[in-house]
Order: sequence, then C-alpha cells, then structure tokens
Amino acid sequence: MVNDHPQGSSGTFTTDDDQLTLAEPEFNSELTYRWSLENGVLSLSLLENSAGPDDEPGVRMATEHDLAMATE
Repeated sequence: MVNDHPQGSSGTFTTDDDQLTLAEPEFNSELTYRWSLENGVLSLSLLENSAGPDDEPGVRMATEHDLAMATE
C-alpha cells in the first residue's frame, strides 16, 4: 500500500519465444516486450502498447530496463 492505495498488478502474462505480453485488466491494457538475456543482463524493449501513444513515454520509463542478474 502507498498512501492507502494498493500497488502491484492483478494482471497476467504470456510468453511466446522472445516476446512477453503483460495484460492489466484494471486499465484495459496490454504491453508487449521483446526480451533478451546476454552476459547476465536481462533487457526489456517495448514493442506494443495498447494504452495508446500518449502513455508510451511513461510506460517506457516505468518498465523498460536492463536488469543485471546476480552471480555467485
């Protein structure tokens, strides 16, 4: 909870080869990413955004990342 509002997602995800689709029923939207894993770095790149072009900069800022994998 942040300021008495629940955080997180009640949505679902599906994968197909190198594509990951996140469906969020609360906002009636789907986001599709291409993912890659190279040298321990997971990268997400936005391919499709059903929320519309006005939301795309915010979607990219919040969700497009390179995530370094921890190694031991």
